[in-house]
Amino acid sequence: MLAELVPDGHVCGVDHSLDMVELAKRVNKAHIRSGRVKIRQGSVLSLPYADDAFDVVTALETIQFWPDINEDLKEVNRVLKPQGELLIVNRCPDLEGRASSWADVLQIRSSDEYRERLSGAGYVDVSTDTTKHGWILAVAKKPQDMHARNDHHMGL
Repeated sequence: MLAELVPDGHVCGVDHSLDMVELAKRVNKAHIRSGRVKIRQGSVLSLPYADDAFDVVTALETIQFWPDINEDLKEVNRVLKPQGELLIVNRCPDLEGRASSWADVLQIRSSDEYRERLSGAGYVDVSTDTTKHGWILAVAKKPQDMHARNDHHMGL
């Protein structure tokens, strides 16, 4: 779907599961043949890409599986270009109600916690949207000048 949305761009996918990588390769066979899509097995702990490689990184229902959420967010930030965006879509159910069993699965449970974790990993312009009940969309940008952002944080 992403390849269709960016007809002049390239899409890369990473998953830690070899089964999911093989499935994604089958589903995206035509785009892979054309060179517009590349899918690799790997870990968010050490993404197999250069610094400042991507305009957008998406995490769709995956962050609950990330091994070290704070370090993983920093690793994603590393591969984003300055002003690049991270889009996270994940479950964010009412943890007091019927969906309380999700509490053990989710690493981040509230809009405030998303904003705190993303800001702590160096992102700016962090926003969240929970208007679709049971889901959260979090969007954050890599600063234009990462060094200026880090210097600012050190001064606080």
